[in-house]
Amino acid sequence: MRSKFLKVSALLFSLSPIAGAFAQTTLTALKTEYLTSPIGLDNPNPRFTWQMQDNSQNAKQTAYRILVGIDSAALLNGKATQWNTGWKQSDLSLVTYSGQLLKPFTKYFWRLDVTNGNKKTVSKISGFEMGMMQMANWQGAWISDTENVKLKPAPIFATPLPQAKR
Repeated sequence: MRSKFLKVSALLFSLSPIAGAFAQTTLTALKTEYLTSPIGLDNPNPRFTWQMQDNSQNAKQTAYRILVGIDSAALLNGKATQWNTGWKQSDLSLVTYSGQLLKPFTKYFWRLDVTNGNKKTVSKISGFEMGMMQMANWQGAWISDTENVKLKPAPIFATPLPQAKR
């Protein structure tokens, strides 16, 4: 008898307006190129993916907006320096970057805003860092002596091998 009462009470509570106050929408698994906060991306148009978790009725994404910039604090205020998709009425959760050209060796942040079926908007920020992108961006120098290499041989940078046992 008690278990029947608990089931009926739970059902009535889930249908009541009070239950809506406990509904929570969160964004999870924000990924760039299917990686969480990746470092060293070489794709000039990375893909963004996410998941929305919502335990309320009408739990469906109805719109999204992506903002990309180099300053995470500016993104909190809704200011994007690289890309702003504007609000898109869509349930897509995979979007390809099509903003300003991304620079090599630069850290970027992206903010995702999502609206659910109850017109509640949630936001979350993630980041990614670009890699070398092209061989032309490679800058390196030989390790050498600071003296004139023609007058003095370059030093050897190595650790000695352990002595063999006799």
